[in-house]
Amino acid sequence: MLRKKDEVPSCFDSREQFKLWVSAARSQHPTPGHEWCEDCTKSYQDKMIWEGRCAYPGTIFIKMSDGAVEGRRPFSIVKKLRQEAMSETQNP
Repeated sequence: MLRKKDEVPSCFDSREQFKLWVSAARSQHPTPGHEWCEDCTKSYQDKMIWEGRCAYPGTIFIKMSDGAVEGRRPFSIVKKLRQEAMSETQNP
């Protein structure tokens, strides 16, 4: 489901925590479309799944060539989110 502009993802404890993440993410000049799951960890995902707060439990974690670990949503979810976004922009 596409997140509304002012909606805070349920895996964040507060709007303030989400704003801090947005600020930190922007300071790193992320790629277009960068989302919070990319910065998640497997242990935090497990905790959020257990608490019923993970919107994307299918996210997998990939070790990058520089040693960093990045969360990736399955393509089927990404495709659906893009379709929803396109639909919303065409039918405001």
